[in-house]
Parts: sequence; C-alpha cells; structure tokens
Amino acid sequence: MQPYCIDYSFDGSELRFIPLANENYRNIVTLMATSFDSEGRMLTGISDVGTSVLQPDVYKKVISGEFGVHQEADVPVEAASLCLGVQDHKIR
Repeated sequence: MQPYCIDYSFDGSELRFIPLANENYRNIVTLMATSFDSEGRMLTGISDVGTSVLQPDVYKKVISGEFGVHQEADVPVEAASLCLGVQDHKIR
C-alpha cells in the first residue's frame, strides 16, 4: 500500500451551509476515493464524512473564497487510476 494525501479545494459559494440557532453555520461533505487496476477493476474504496461548524466571521470568509478539506487514503501500489468524488449534503 502507498499512502496518498488528497487536498480538495472548493469555491465556498458553491457549498451548502445551514444557519444554526447559535448563529454558526454547518456543512456536511462526503469525500470518496476509489482505486482501480489497469483492467478497470476496483481495488479499494473509502469514504469520509466531515462536518464543519463555522462561526459567522469564518463563514463569511469561506463563502467569499475557498474552502479546503484534507483526506488520506492507502492505495495499492499496483493501482493504475484513482477516482475522487465529493458529495455536498443537503442538510435541513
């Protein structure tokens, strides 16, 4: 296995945040990484769910700029490709 560090960067205005009763804002994102061999067969797959709770001043910066998230994945050395996915949850 070979460790990979994946840094995602989003336009903050594209993410969904919901206001909380305490004036903070919450977002939930799922990050997915799947590796495949040279024949297209899946070798590994992981998903991580992350929740961000932002204070109002941080929220204002995020929606007017970039929002970064980090993921780590162990990928077999024989992997030929890596497919990444992101799901921004619609939260109520």
